[in-house]
Formats: sequence, C-alpha cells, structure tokens
Amino acid sequence: MGAWLQMKLWTRSGIMLLALVIISLFLWSHIWFAPHPTQMMTCNCGDPVEQVWWFGWFPFSFSHWINPLHSQFLFAGNGGISATNNTSWITMALALSPVTAIWGPIASSNLSNLLAPILSGMAMWWFLRRLTRYDLVSAGGALAYAYMPFVMRNAMLSHVNLTVLAYLPLVVAWAHDLMTHRRSPRWVVTAIGLATVAQFMLGQEVFVIDLFVIGAIAVVWFIRERLQKRPLHWPLDLRTAAWAIALPTVLLMYPVYLYFYGPQHLQGPFWGPTRLGLRNMVTIQAGALAKSGELSDVGYGGPQGPGVDYIGWGLFVMSLVTLPWWWRRTVALGSVTAALIVLRLGVINSHQWATLPIISSIVQARFVIVIYFALIVTIVCGLDAILHRYGTTALRHSLLSFALLTSTVVAVFPIYNSLRVPYRVVPVSIPAWFTHEDLPSNSVVVVFPATWSISDQVMTWQAESGYRFHLVSGFGFIPGSDHVHDEYRSATHFLINELDKVQTGRLTMASNPQFFISLRSRLIRFGVNDVVAIDAATPPRVMSELTHALGPATSTANGAHLWVLTGPR
Repeated sequence: MGAWLQMKLWTRSGIMLLALVIISLFLWSHIWFAPHPTQMMTCNCGDPVEQVWWFGWFPFSFSHWINPLHSQFLFAGNGGISATNNTSWITMALALSPVTAIWGPIASSNLSNLLAPILSGMAMWWFLRRLTRYDLVSAGGALAYAYMPFVMRNAMLSHVNLTVLAYLPLVVAWAHDLMTHRRSPRWVVTAIGLATVAQFMLGQEVFVIDLFVIGAIAVVWFIRERLQKRPLHWPLDLRTAAWAIALPTVLLMYPVYLYFYGPQHLQGPFWGPTRLGLRNMVTIQAGALAKSGELSDVGYGGPQGPGVDYIGWGLFVMSLVTLPWWWRRTVALGSVTAALIVLRLGVINSHQWATLPIISSIVQARFVIVIYFALIVTIVCGLDAILHRYGTTALRHSLLSFALLTSTVVAVFPIYNSLRVPYRVVPVSIPAWFTHEDLPSNSVVVVFPATWSISDQVMTWQAESGYRFHLVSGFGFIPGSDHVHDEYRSATHFLINELDKVQTGRLTMASNPQFFISLRSRLIRFGVNDVVAIDAATPPRVMSELTHALGPATSTANGAHLWVLTGPR
C-alpha cells in the first residue's frame, strides 16, 4: 500500500489501464490471439451481425455522401431503416472508422468489444478517486464496475451500447468538479455537453438510465443543502448556462427529430413485456453453464453465465455492513435513492410498465445498472472510511486491507465462478460472390439464405464487401403499418418470412405450388432486381425450387446462382 501511494497519479492510472487491458484481452483472447482476428465473431448471426453492419455503414455513408441516420441498404422497398430508432452504435462506429476503412467492420466491431469495459473502468476510476483517500479501493470499484455481470453478459452479444458505461461516472465527476471549483464552468459544461451527445448517439437506453441516477443525486444534494440551511450558489453564469443548454441541443436537434418524426420512426414500446426479477438478482439460474438457452437465440453459442440482472447477495450485504460510513455521502445516498426507486418499479407488472412515458422502451432488467452503480459507490465509500478510521498503524492497515480484500473476493466470487471465459468465437468467411459480383448500382437483391430475424449472416457479407447492393430484408426495428415497432406487420415480413420458410423447408413446392408459380411476379412488384442463392449455404432442394419458379439461373459464377429479374429502378 505504501509503495502504491508513493507513485505518481499518472503511474497509478497507467497501472489501472494496464489491468483493464489485460483482463479484456483475456476475455477476447480467442479473437486477438487468433491468426486472423478480423475474421472471428462470437456468432455470424443475431445481434453481433447487427453491430458489424452498423459499424460498416457509417464510414460507408459518409464517404458516399449518404444520410448516415437513414439507410435504404436494408429493408429496401419497405422504406429502409432508421439509425436513431435502432441500436446502431453511432459513436463507437464513427470513432473506429479508420479501423473499419483499413481492416473492415468485423475488426472495428471486435475492437469496440475489447475497448468497452476499458473505457467504463477508467471513467469509474477517475470518478471514484474524488470520493476516496485510497486509490486501491477506487481501483477495486472500477474493476467491479467495468466487468459487472451485466457487462459480461452483454459483451457476449456485442452490445457495445450496453457495455460502454462511461457516461454516468464522467458526468457525476464533472459535476463534482463544478461544485468544488476544480475546473472552470465553461470547460465542465462543454465536456458534459459533448459526452451527452456521444452517449445519445451510442445508446439511448443507457442515456435515459444514467439521467435517472444523475437526477436522483441532484435532488438529494439539493435537499441536504436546504436541510443544513446552506446558501445555494448557482455555479454557472447566464452565458455559461446558455452554452450548456445550446451545445447538446444544437448537436442533437436533427437526430432527436428523426427519432420521433423521421422516416421509419417507431412509436410505443420497442420491446415486449419484461420484468426486473428480484429473485434473479441474487440467484444464478440452473442453466448458467449450458451452451443453449436464450443467448443462443440471439447470437452466442457458449455458456450463458449469470442472468443479465444478476448481482448476488455478497454486494448487498457489504453495502449494508458499510452503511454507517457512507450514508452521509451525497453521491452514495443519491445513488441508493435511485436504486430504491428502480427496485420499486421492478415489482410493477409489465402492463403498468408499458404505460410509463419514455422508459417503457427500455428493457426493465437493464435498470440493474443503477443498482450496481449504487452498490459499488456505497461499498467503496464505506471501505475507504473504514481504512481511514481504523488503519492508523502500518500493521493494522495491512491486516485491515487484507480483511477487506478477502471479504470483497468472497462477495464477488459466485458471480465470476459461473462465467466461462474466454468468450467462445467462430470463424467467418465471406462467399466469393460478394467480393466479385458486378451488379448495377442501386440493385435491390434477395439473397439466400434468406435474411430475416436472427438469420442475418448476409448482412455481415454485405458490410464486409462494401454495400454493393440493397437488401430487401434485414435484422432491426422497422415499423409496421401503424408505425408501432412491429416488423412482423411490415410489408417486408409477408415476403421475406415466406422465403425464410422456403429456406428452412417449411414451405415447399409440394405444400404450396401456387406460391412458387407467383414468386417471380411478386418479387418484381416489390422492386426486386436480382435473386442470389449462395451455393454453399442453400440446400439443393431450395435451389431446384427457385429454378422451377424463376427459370434457369442467369449466372452460376463465384459459388452462387444469380437470377436477374429486371434492371434497377
């Protein structure tokens, strides 16, 4: 401990960063120590594919002077897809555009997965240092925050929007600097404004959740100041306050407009009914080590690990034990207040949740971020106070540090004992047709295997080959006829769902000959120019039925059958 304290701040920060990097490299070692890390993913299906597609889309759209927030390269013929109404990872995709340009979107997506907990951990470390006297305590809290079960679970699915959790600790730290006059007001509000824009463009769900905590801390601070009859000093002058409001407003005006009123915008809850299971927070489900379950349905074939809302008894107990030492801290009490409100909301039924404004579009279990943040802040503040009060001699300090470290390990061990890391990954190969095709620009294409729901590997192939054509289908949120999130009531569904049935054998020539007789005319009416069937991924039965319905293939080169129906519109 003494040697640690004698190090300069930048040295300690460097050690903290190195620890985060080593852990992340271990988690993703099957990618970064593989011969070809640009050709590895957790699954070429489901959510990981969606992330790869958007990571490639933004650099492509900017380089071709296309609106990056609305794309016709998915769901062509049905209005396209909105980036603001989908988890599109805009901030990380733009930040890693050089990587995408050189090595492709799979590489930049993998790099974002690696960096996500590092960014969160460094932000939390930077924040917790303002609350503690001992950086080692802050380091433990930062590691726990960066690799909480919620993050570990979502990392499997390439949910960078849910694993980059730097906004909350950064904003609270900057607000602390503002109130304590550590930095100039203009610098603080500029940093918060830019961070707000970055977080909104990274993921709106976490943005709203973080504002929930920040608001609770602000309310607790205001109440304590009034109870103690302290004069309230507004730290911003009129010009700085106007700048604080104008900066994010101007930068987010257009994206927010698109979110609520733009093409392909959605109304109502994005998700079906969900619950924040209180029992799931303290128990690990029996199938945690199984290689099948809910994650295998959306993009990860390895062991499932603890539930997304799992915390464990240990952290709750530690927070209660350290209660006498943290309850006077405004940040800790404000965080706990937010957590208690979340727990209260968690027990209401899903139909009541669906009626709540704005937050009804957030998966209820994701509010566990609030609870975990509160537990870490309270435990760190408590442990720091205990060390300061009772560790008055070197021996007592060492013994107390060992005891606290042991109790912390005991508290978090059940969480990580149920994880199986490094993460499982699979190689990805791009069919030759995607890199050699020479279709006219703006061609609208149906590709077999049919792209629908989590069977979306074609989107990876499209992104890696440079968006050479428009896909009729895709994986993402698009509105139905009433603009409510329901792609299953969209025009795309009634076409592509049937093609998916053809691919999987649920719809055959024998069961519905009329469908195949009318298939060519239906595709042309929908605006489809070409149909492509990748030989290695299309069953011979399907190839035969497509030939019967569409006629002989126009081309059979580069490992694919191509039927040209009509010229591009």
